[in-house]
Formats: sequence, C-alpha cells, structure tokens
Amino acid sequence: MRKSYEKHCSLDSERQSHRSKLLKRLNNNDTRLLLKTEIAATLVFYHGAPAACESAVPSFRLKVKISVSQHLPNFMIIGASKCGTTSLWTYLDRHPDVFLTRIKEPMFFNMDRYYERGVNWYQQLFAEAGDAKLRGEATTSYTYAPHIPDVPKRIHDLVPDCKFIYMVRPPVARTYSHYVQELQVRVFAPEGDLGTFEEAIEKCPMLVDAGMYIKQLERFERYFSRDQIKVIFAKDLRQNPNAVLSDIQEFLGLSHADLTVNSPVTANTQGSHHARQQLNEKLEKVKSIPGVHLLTRVIPKQTRANLYNRFVSSKRLRKIADLELDVKPALAQTNEDLRALFKEANEMLGDYLGCDLSDWDRPRTKTA
Repeated sequence: MRKSYEKHCSLDSERQSHRSKLLKRLNNNDTRLLLKTEIAATLVFYHGAPAACESAVPSFRLKVKISVSQHLPNFMIIGASKCGTTSLWTYLDRHPDVFLTRIKEPMFFNMDRYYERGVNWYQQLFAEAGDAKLRGEATTSYTYAPHIPDVPKRIHDLVPDCKFIYMVRPPVARTYSHYVQELQVRVFAPEGDLGTFEEAIEKCPMLVDAGMYIKQLERFERYFSRDQIKVIFAKDLRQNPNAVLSDIQEFLGLSHADLTVNSPVTANTQGSHHARQQLNEKLEKVKSIPGVHLLTRVIPKQTRANLYNRFVSSKRLRKIADLELDVKPALAQTNEDLRALFKEANEMLGDYLGCDLSDWDRPRTKTA
C-alpha cells in the first residue's frame, strides 16, 4: 500500500513538473500554434511529453486552446506607413464586433525586445476583447522588409488563419511623408540627424523600401494565401469611405455597420501621430498599476475610445506634438529619380491588382 502511495506521489510530482515546463515553453515561444478555427488551437511541442505524464497533457492542452485562441488577433492592418492606416483603424474601432488594441502598433512581431517577451505578453493586449468576433492590431512596420525580414513567418507560426489589410498610396509622396514623420519622432527620441530628404534616403533606405509595395506583398504571400490579404488605396478611403469600409467588412466577415455615422475620419496628421505616441507611453505605465486593467473592463468600449481621442486632441498634447520643424521640400531631381526607381515595382503592383497605376509616375510631391 505504501509503495502504491509513493508511486502515486512521484507521478503527481512529475506531472506538476511537466506542466511547469510546458508553461515555460509557451511563455518563451517554444511552441507552434496552428489555429484550426477561431476558437481552437493545437499546440505542437518541440519535445515530447514523458510517458508517465501523458495522461496529464490533454487537460493542460485543452486549457491552452481556449485561452490562446480568445486572446490573439485574427486580422491585422500591416501598412504601409503613412498611407491612412490610423484612419482605417479609427473607423474599424467603431464596429461593435471589432476589438482593436489600445496601442495601435504593438510591434510584437518585428521588435525582438517585444517578441522575446513571449506569447503570454502579446495575449494581454487582447485581454479585453471579450466576445468580439474580430480582434486586430495595426503595426505598419510589419512591412519594412528587407530590414525586418522574419515578420510574415513569425505571424504565420502563431496565427496562420489571420487576415491582412494593406494600404497603399503613390510611393514618392509616401516616402517624403515618412521622412517628415521620422524627423518629428527623433525630436522626442534622438537617433541621429537625418538631414535633408536626399541625405535621409541614403542614410535610411527603409524609407524607400517601405514603398516597394509589391515586394512586401510577395513576402507575405510566401506564408499566406492571396485571399487572406486585402489591398486598399488610401485615396479611395479618403474620397469614398462608405464603399471602401463596406468592402473591408465583407472581407473580414463582419455584419455591415455604418462606420462613418459620426463623420469621416482624418487621423494621424503629423501632429496627432506624436500626441498618440506620447499618450500611449503614459497609458503603458498606468496599466501596469495593479487593478487598473480590471477597472478598464467595466468602462464601455466606445466611452474608452472617446476619452482616448479627447486626450489625443487636448491642447497640452498638441502643443507638445505640433513642433515647428525646418523641413525642406524634396528637390525636383530627387522626385524624378524616385519615380524612376519605383516605376517597375508600381507596374508589378498594377498587374497584381489588375489596375493601371501609371498615374503614380507623374509628379506629385512638393518640390524646391
């Protein structure tokens, strides 16, 4: 009898030890999550479970299935930077069946310091999603390849059934707008002087590469099917938001809702971008206070969104954000060189989308 008891205790101890190891592996991304449906996932561990613990594994895995699937995104806005993603994010946040992370760009899959925090950390960003049909985020730097090359694979390893929205605009204008944003960001967190636009595109080739839209799409299509990706023109969203948003809702499998009812959105102007950046940093600190995370759950989603936008537009934050920068316009020759550089990629994108993008080859950006 005593031997039987000791054997039982030993087995129970071994089970607990194995459970602890599994939790550690999950937190360290030592798993692959293969989502089968919106509410179920299968964990495939790189190391097999000890034979004595096999009976303990199924119950643990079942708990992980429910927890993981409910707290991960099933769609993302992946760029391109300075193409209207914040406006789209704001529109979609109005839909009753959509949950979007309060921090628009978590940068989990492209920043190693966040990715190394593990899946559990990422899940917490969606902890307030509740019964929302769709859970999303909008990190534009997911399409900064080749400078950040592993993003599509990392996403696929975690959420292979995810859908993506990718916004585009004439790339020369986008590149200059991105340059201006980088100048403003570096006022708050200096990373070296970019200099003029011409100097910046030499020092920071990512400014140009982020506008090679077809190359970004090709990288995602190595891991995801084309029907998982929706390309949207920024101009269309600005000029005809109802039609574009209806198309997006159909793509995402949402019931139709009028997302422009409170007036059209023009978000993330050069000032508001930094207002949001400042506010998000403060919110991260506030959320780390014990009890605050639970408190936010009792506040209705729309109320939280209204408060957030009110703070972003507050005079104090705008005063910090609306800095007067001595930004020189691009030289005419630079714009001409960029149009020539983007020409082939634009033609390939036009073929991909089945449309004529020759208009993008005409002068647009303000020149000196």
